Amino acid sequence: MSKLSLYTFLLLFVAISANAQISFEQQDPVLQKDSARIMIRYSLVENNVKPGDYYAKYNLKLTYTQDGGATFIGPLKNVKGAVGEDLIAGKDQAIYWYYLGEGNAFNGKNVEFKIDATYEPFLGGPLNALRSAVLPGWGNMYVKSLKGWKKWRWVGTTLAVGGLIGAGLYLNQQANNSYQEYLDATTLDDTQSAYSRASGQRLLSTVSFALAAGLYAYDIVKVVLRGTKNKLNKRKVIKKNLERRQNVISFGLNPFGPTPNVGFSWKF
Repeated sequence: MSKLSLYTFLLLFVAISANAQISFEQQDPVLQKDSARIMIRYSLVENNVKPGDYYAKYNLKLTYTQDGGATFIGPLKNVKGAVGEDLIAGKDQAIYWYYLGEGNAFNGKNVEFKIDATYEPFLGGPLNALRSAVLPGWGNMYVKSLKGWKKWRWVGTTLAVGGLIGAGLYLNQQANNSYQEYLDATTLDDTQSAYSRASGQRLLSTVSFALAAGLYAYDIVKVVLRGTKNKLNKRKVIKKNLERRQNVISFGLNPFGPTPNVGFSWKF
């Protein structure tokens, strides 16, 4: 084991979006024989993101090869640290692999590690309701995870609201015209016909405006509710990661074994 040649491949991203610049730096893995583990440090940095905020959550998996990359073993399961699902960016992160507990005939020869990662941008918050207030449906594009043409389904809401308003304006004008015909009518039949027609058109105009207002309000409320849920979920993910970083417990023995109680350190 003392002759291990350890290094990591460049982090591979399966990008869903690229609104933020993401950079990755790594250090050479360190063999910690007393703990029967290998430590792999890395820094995952999101640029163009305001301090204290995070652009995406990440899913990191650790694999390794002993045949020059022809085949990879993993994802490894006996791992601790900044690995797994729902991670956030940060500097000086560490993955610990407890190789004795993996049970995959690891012999430590010609080892190369690879960190595979996917990321998903955090969805927008309730303030995106302002977008829907400006243009009905627009805010939905930012609070839902949509791909391809589905990202533009919100245009249907815009067209529906616009169509209902347009229909309401048209029917309202027709009602005014019919009412004028009622005022100008000289016979009883013409008077009754024009008044009935004006009343029906006015009713349809009111219904059309009411449906437009209802759909407009519904869209805004829906964006607020989804955005609030997204915001709470983002806070939960961030809090979980920050707590993990502030309370890192490292045991001297394999924590996957029966007695992980030798050697203790607390990272503040």
